[in-house]
Amino acid sequence: MLKHFLESALQGELENHLSESKANQVKNRKNGITSKRIKSNAGSFELGTPRDCDGSFSPEIVPKRQLVLTDTLERQILSMTRRPRMGTE
Repeated sequence: MLKHFLESALQGELENHLSESKANQVKNRKNGITSKRIKSNAGSFELGTPRDCDGSFSPEIVPKRQLVLTDTLERQILSMTRRPRMGTE
């Protein structure tokens, strides 16, 4: 669940980055996914991080070269996934 959430968030960040590039008339596009092993309190897992062609994408939720999730970030993610959604109660 944590892996899926992070990968979805990273994809969203890349989409936003590419939209901003397009608005600034900079040609850029997706360029695959790179993986890295992330360590968390729940254990370690492979995280797929999207890339862009010109290398200008710098993710915020799990920055480049970060290999350990902070306790704060992990707690925030887990608390968001535990909240009941409107209309599902």
